[in-house]
Amino acid sequence: MITINLLPWRLARRQQRQLQFATLFIGGVFITFLILARMDWVLAHKLSDQNKINLQLGQAIAELDKEIKALNKLKEKRALYISSLTLLHELHNNRINTLKLFSQFSALLPEEIYLTQLTKHRNHLIVTGIAVNNSSITQFLKNIIDSNWLSNPSIEEINRENSQHSINTFKLMVKLAPSKEHEHVI
Repeated sequence: MITINLLPWRLARRQQRQLQFATLFIGGVFITFLILARMDWVLAHKLSDQNKINLQLGQAIAELDKEIKALNKLKEKRALYISSLTLLHELHNNRINTLKLFSQFSALLPEEIYLTQLTKHRNHLIVTGIAVNNSSITQFLKNIIDSNWLSNPSIEEINRENSQHSINTFKLMVKLAPSKEHEHVI
């Protein structure tokens, strides 16, 4: 019988498979390394792009913050101008109202009353004067009640100065009614 030694053939085949396995393994590791390197490059590129975008956004936000501060300063100036304009408007109305008030007082005063002092305190007037008799003071109060510019008269005091001539001094408080024809809202 003939004996054939198959060991070298098996050994050559095993060596060929080991070489093929090593080649495939090294190829797989190399391809994996290439894929990972490409992914790293892509991610680094995307990260760099995102950092550029973040930097641009940061600069835009800083510019917008400056514009917001400028707008807030403009709003403050606007509020200041509006308050100044309102004050000027009120002063103008008060000037006109003062003239109309004096005109109104001259029409309200009976002939027997003489005013000695007229003091304004906020929206109240303190009127001090001399009257010949109490009925003229009463007539003055009725005229004030009928007035469009004055309301709520209240007598603070009435004193008889001279018993021979029956002259009375009086002090009364009157509330100023708001003028409807000069009210403007800005």
